[in-house]
Amino acid sequence: MSGIFGIFNLDGRPVQRRDLDPMLATLERRGPDGSGMWIDGPVGLGHAMLRTTPESLREQPPVVNRRGDLVITADVRLDNRAELIDALGLRGRPAETIGDQELILTAYARWGEVCPARLLGAFAFAIWDKRKRTLFCARDHFGVKPFLYHHAPGEQFAFGSAARIVLASARTSRRINEARIADYLVGGLEGVDKTSTFYQQVFRFPPAHWITVTAGGVSRQRYWNLDPSREIRYRTEAEYTEAFREAFTQAVQDRLRSPSTPAFMMSGGMDSTAIVGVARDLAARNGGGPLPIFSAVSAEGTDCDETRCINAMLRLDGLQATTVRPDQLADAAPDLDYLLRRTDNLYDAELISVPLPLYSAAHRQGVKVMVDGVFGDNVVALGDGYISFLLRQGQWRNAVTEARGFSALYPTYASPWKLLYRSSRAAYLSPLLRRLAPAAVIAARGRRRDQGLIRASIIDPAFARRVDVRGRLRMERTNTNPAPPRTLREATAHMLDAPFMTVALERYDRVASMLSIEPRHPFLDKRLVEFSLALPWEQKMHKGQSKVALRNAVAGLLPAEVLAGGKWAHLAWSFLQSWSLVEQDRIEEVMQNRLERIGEYARTAVVRQAHQSYWQTRAPTAWMNLWRAVTLMLWL
Repeated sequence: MSGIFGIFNLDGRPVQRRDLDPMLATLERRGPDGSGMWIDGPVGLGHAMLRTTPESLREQPPVVNRRGDLVITADVRLDNRAELIDALGLRGRPAETIGDQELILTAYARWGEVCPARLLGAFAFAIWDKRKRTLFCARDHFGVKPFLYHHAPGEQFAFGSAARIVLASARTSRRINEARIADYLVGGLEGVDKTSTFYQQVFRFPPAHWITVTAGGVSRQRYWNLDPSREIRYRTEAEYTEAFREAFTQAVQDRLRSPSTPAFMMSGGMDSTAIVGVARDLAARNGGGPLPIFSAVSAEGTDCDETRCINAMLRLDGLQATTVRPDQLADAAPDLDYLLRRTDNLYDAELISVPLPLYSAAHRQGVKVMVDGVFGDNVVALGDGYISFLLRQGQWRNAVTEARGFSALYPTYASPWKLLYRSSRAAYLSPLLRRLAPAAVIAARGRRRDQGLIRASIIDPAFARRVDVRGRLRMERTNTNPAPPRTLREATAHMLDAPFMTVALERYDRVASMLSIEPRHPFLDKRLVEFSLALPWEQKMHKGQSKVALRNAVAGLLPAEVLAGGKWAHLAWSFLQSWSLVEQDRIEEVMQNRLERIGEYARTAVVRQAHQSYWQTRAPTAWMNLWRAVTLMLWL
């Protein structure tokens, strides 16, 4: 991981060192291992390094090519290095002397604007092309690496790895985007789009896109899309298992490339434990040392299914465990305080439940790379909505079998017949109503649903109307499902491209980077995602059991209780309740002395009611309303 930043003065004004210094000053934790700047007339590029790959130990960015006409600053980890080195004719040099930034720069020199499509891994970069007087920027397929920018036509284009970096440019306004405050207070609107931030003049650059910036303007183009029409078919179950094992192992192995052994964030579920199982097997075969594991467990003297699964994993050889209980959060309180004082995005305060204390514990041990299992559910499983697709396709026997299996595994969710009833409504009645119901009726239903969400939140109704919250709720639904999906693959592709995926990745990056840690996500390997999307539905769900291909692939690497599948509630609520005690003094100070400052945005009477209700009932809804009010006040 690194922090990147830069300025292109479109009016020709020369960039000065003093223009870049404030941007660099925001990166003391994201890039603590060294920094560099490059300035030439109206262009200045900067870099703050966190050395997390073997090649980065030699890099001194920004990197300039031999002719001096191309310069790059990049936050990057490339996974297809050998392929690129061969294709670019660099085989005559030792691979360890070729940095990822040099590879991208050489790829741009050879292939131009199409080069991002030939890169695998996580990247965000900017290249100044002196001959074309063009700044070329690109972001990876899923948005693992962040890229934010400010564009004032005819004046300036400024960019960086975080909004606060861009805001440090003297020509960028700090004017607040009140619509994002409304999104935060209502809830469920973090993923309304892939571009907006909490500042009117700072924008997020969408994943899988490149842009070119010239004095005359900015152009943007998408370079990659998922293909839901592609289908993979093998003859036997063993062939599916072997092919998935190969793709998954490669995804894990590529994220282990680091000067020191990466750490692993491990819950008791299938996704993160599968990653640990494969990494442990690779380490045993290659003579590697013990793997550092960081896990959240239940309070001392209590037990739960998830903690039992974690303990079963930790009994395996080759793992070195650090566990964090809800009653140990005081150790992470200074890092939460740092986050609340420095964040440029209110949603970071919602990642405090489990990830923050684990990142904090890892930071205290000097960890620089943390591998996790996020988005495994999205990539290798299907939600219960798949039963409605089976019904629509006439696969009634399969639908009944799946409903019975799902209900047996998750008995508190619904009986098989209730699940079939719900699925039948989704399969037949909802599409019929959409076709037959007058537009006014559909619009009225949407209004009632949206008004219910607004009433249940703490947002002030007049403020909600002023920023058109109902319009933003409609936008979120459209961006998540741009058209009714015709197939399960299409529905999965929509989900994997939805803005909520992007914002969640960005949130993990912001919180981890504040603790000088690079998060890595094997399930978002482009090759694995494309392979999983093309698998038959039976390789993702069978008799209600999810992640069939993944379970089969790691069957010999995990304890039986983990492979059996989880029926537990996540530990997040236990941790949030403990955070409320750690933060009680701060909460009370805000409630007593400063609550009125958010009166133009929130209903303070409702906040006070949530405050009283939470300490009496410990209700999750009351906590969320209270915490959102407190964090909004602190941020403002």
